[in-house]
Amino acid sequence: MEYWARSVAWKNFITSGGRSTPEEPDYLRLSIMNMIAGAGCVAFLLFLVLDLSGLVGWSAFRITVNLLGIAVTLVVLIALRAGAPIGVMAKLAHLAMFALLLLLALARGESVIAITIPLIYPAPAYLLLDSVARASIGTALMLLCLYAIILTSSGGFFENTGAVLDGAMSITLAMAFQAAVMALYLRSRQSSMARLKSLRDILAFQSTHDQLTGLLNRYIFDDVIGREMRRRSDDRLFAFLMFDIDHFKGYNDTLGHPEGDELLKRISKTVQGLFNRAEDHIFRLGGEEFGIVFRPRDRAEAALMADRLLEAIESMEVPAQCGPHRYITASGGLLCRTPGPGPEPETIYRLADQAMYRAKQAGRARWMEAEDENGKIGGTV
Repeated sequence: MEYWARSVAWKNFITSGGRSTPEEPDYLRLSIMNMIAGAGCVAFLLFLVLDLSGLVGWSAFRITVNLLGIAVTLVVLIALRAGAPIGVMAKLAHLAMFALLLLLALARGESVIAITIPLIYPAPAYLLLDSVARASIGTALMLLCLYAIILTSSGGFFENTGAVLDGAMSITLAMAFQAAVMALYLRSRQSSMARLKSLRDILAFQSTHDQLTGLLNRYIFDDVIGREMRRRSDDRLFAFLMFDIDHFKGYNDTLGHPEGDELLKRISKTVQGLFNRAEDHIFRLGGEEFGIVFRPRDRAEAALMADRLLEAIESMEVPAQCGPHRYITASGGLLCRTPGPGPEPETIYRLADQAMYRAKQAGRARWMEAEDENGKIGGTV
């Protein structure tokens, strides 16, 4: 139980109270920022205690650096928990880390061990910036600054030219190796993330679109209907036109399913050419059944669009394999209403379907307007 409590507390800390999960892209940067800020706060606090105790000698500059480090790390932790943008905070945290590491090295320039503190820079820099180019530039700048500190520092160790060269070579090798490893890791991670995003995009598209025609599918139908019904950006109507291909089964049975699939794809292209506004939504609802959600100015425009659609399908001049018509035709059901609170998507679908069924009973190759629950044509539904 105690271990579980510690584990929960740790996760809460590195995620700033649950702002991210391991599955999300920003999880790594958020965790790194919290760990660096937390560790940095503790380190600066310990350095401050050492300075105030007099064990390492008194230095107002060192004390100032320690106080600044504590303040900056606390600000980062608090800002992240308060909801500050992770991307912006990552850049600011990187700049703060760069400056504080150099200040630590300057404040303790006489100590050989303290000079090595900035060697930790490359790993978090690559992760925070998420850019090989920017992190590599930062690493090169850090090296140049450390060279300057080594050359200008006083103390017996650095007065020897050989020792200076040895120190410069040591930090160069350490940081260059670390940078190379992190660059390889970051490239690999970015490539994996790009592939993962591509797969997610494909899966998201496939979950909402018909595989054969590329139109929206029945799965997303309810969401689109609900959203469009709630829209009140202007005075236009909500319209749903359902149609299917007359005698499609006979066409399929005579010519085969491949020809049937080609016909469905051709009809999809025809519909897309007619309903091509960004706010038009075209569905393949199943088999040879299609649906269109659009926003006409009035019922007259909705009726005109329904007429044009059926005419466009017949004008494709695809020979019918059965029935009284020479070419393939379609039958439809049209529902119009004022946007706003209203029936459920299932009700809208059912009423349009009933209208389409009446059109088929009346001889096909036509459309009819949906009736409301009281049997009124063009009612409020």
